[in-house]
Amino acid sequence: MLKFLRDSTIPLWFKPMQVAHYTVSCTFYNAYIWAKCVYLSILFMLVSTITDLGPLPSHMVKRVLQNPGIHKYPKMEPARPNQTSFSQVGSADRNKTEIGDALKPFLTGYPGITVLEVASGFGDHLAHLASEYPDVVFYPSEAQTELIDEIKKVSAKFTNVHDPLDVLLGHTTSVNINCDIDVVLAINLLHISSMDTGTHGLFELAKNLFIQRKNKKDIQPIVVTYGAFLRDSLNGDVSFASNADRLFDESLRSRNKEWGLRSLQRDIDPIARQYGFGNRVDIPMNKGNFLIIWKFLDST
Repeated sequence: MLKFLRDSTIPLWFKPMQVAHYTVSCTFYNAYIWAKCVYLSILFMLVSTITDLGPLPSHMVKRVLQNPGIHKYPKMEPARPNQTSFSQVGSADRNKTEIGDALKPFLTGYPGITVLEVASGFGDHLAHLASEYPDVVFYPSEAQTELIDEIKKVSAKFTNVHDPLDVLLGHTTSVNINCDIDVVLAINLLHISSMDTGTHGLFELAKNLFIQRKNKKDIQPIVVTYGAFLRDSLNGDVSFASNADRLFDESLRSRNKEWGLRSLQRDIDPIARQYGFGNRVDIPMNKGNFLIIWKFLDST
């Protein structure tokens, strides 16, 4: 362009016209490039939404880096939970000691008591309980397959912890182990699962395990849950215990419309009774949470 402007052989009146033509051409070309980029971006977003690709999990990123030929998602079972149901980092450290202390009356004084933990996650609570109660036998379980290896790291450190079982509530109605289960433990589960798979599935599994018990008839089988719950009033109304619980509930429902805080009296007790559980014991914990005990009453 500078060479063109300095060329004395070109008439002076013609140069402004060429400069304007060049400027307009560059402007339209740049606009075309930007429009093409926006179009491709929107197209990619639509394809990602339709195919439900989402971000690659860390273990998949590692596989792709190791083998560039792998570029497709493995076929996953739709009913299994995903990373959105994982507990926040550090949450177990804040409540594992408190949960362990509250469980003491139910885990001590009974030699050989056996606990099945449902949804063990990364095994943080499991590790603490196993160290606090060396005479208790623990069977961890998890439906998210990528967490199985994390739990195995915990079980390898303790002689009273078995390898994790694959338990998918709503589908797994029993487990194949050669011993009696006395306690079914679920920490931070009921509010991050649907009523059908989480609540119904938990009590159905516990009932099937408890009616198979052959020994230790002196031990009262129980279901133990921990988490945040709605508050029940005497007139049947429910409310949030705090603004933090309300915001927590909104966050859960934004991630999955079937999740959310439950009312013990309205939502969970009727299901528990359906499977033979009752005599609920509520143990208040920090930050408005509760440890809830349901006793198995129907041994027929």
